[in-house]
Amino acid sequence: MTRARPRGRTALADEQGAVALLVLMAMFVLSAAGLVVLGAVTDLAVTAARARTAADSAALAAVGATPLLGGDGDTCAAASDAAEANNGRLVRCESAGAPGASGATGSGVLVEVAVAPDRQLVRTLAGDIQAKAAAGLRPTSGPTLPVPTDDAQSPAPLQRPAVAPD
Repeated sequence: MTRARPRGRTALADEQGAVALLVLMAMFVLSAAGLVVLGAVTDLAVTAARARTAADSAALAAVGATPLLGGDGDTCAAASDAAEANNGRLVRCESAGAPGASGATGSGVLVEVAVAPDRQLVRTLAGDIQAKAAAGLRPTSGPTLPVPTDDAQSPAPLQRPAVAPD
């Protein structure tokens, strides 16, 4: 036996609670998905910054290993150590203009470092994040910065070299 509906009520009026529950569940699922996406984007941004930092550090360490600065000359090993100290991996290391090479005016290095994202989902989708950096030495010509002394006097201002008129 079926129950008769009271006058004025429709079938839709009986389902209003179920629709509200479905809307609430959909909002929850969309919010959770949004948080996952936000976390992934944040992880990508942080990993990219870490990769740039590791690359800069590796390039500077490589230049610091040059014989001109008292290093042992193994620039790529120094770059690799610096990259690993910053949770990275040295992908590429190229030295150019080694001291003593004919025509070289300085020493430079180009490095590329890869850093793995923290989240497994981002590692799977994006892989390692890579960054490049270059650093080098160049001879100075012209004015140099004054060396501060122990006394409280301020250093003399920079002097421009005199240029002979044409």
